[in-house]
Amino acid sequence: MQQIIERVLQVGKENGLTGTVKVAEPEPELSPTHQQAFAAIEENNYPLARSLYEKALVENPNDQLAEAGLAQIKLLIRLEGKDLPSLVSSLGQDTDAVLDRVDALVATGAASAGFEQLLVLFESTAKDQREPIRLRFVELFLVVGNEDPAVIKARKNLSLLLF
Repeated sequence: MQQIIERVLQVGKENGLTGTVKVAEPEPELSPTHQQAFAAIEENNYPLARSLYEKALVENPNDQLAEAGLAQIKLLIRLEGKDLPSLVSSLGQDTDAVLDRVDALVATGAASAGFEQLLVLFESTAKDQREPIRLRFVELFLVVGNEDPAVIKARKNLSLLLF
């Protein structure tokens, strides 16, 4: 029996199994501004969180965490006090109604459906009036995450409409 165990251990070593686990690097500690923004969110003080994320971006324009946090806070502010199921099922086709519906779809986990509706709105809007829609795309891409398949697909389709 001992020979079998030794052989199993030997085969494991030969295949890179050493019996040790690599520990991931600890996540860097959040800056005081980010910590304050998180605390403001927990207290539902979205205007304060927004101003803190804006401050973080002034201090470091490349702060991706602040950029994503600001996009999320803007979404929360836009949806605050609104009935998400009603927004999702609304049939309004004017720009504001579609933008509200898209926000609700993204917030409820239906980003693909939201992006599809936003693409239809973008395509049907006069070129000189598309900028607010494009900016909403950028914001919602940050909220959902750039690596998400729905974002990748929507970004590709949006670029086809832009050029």
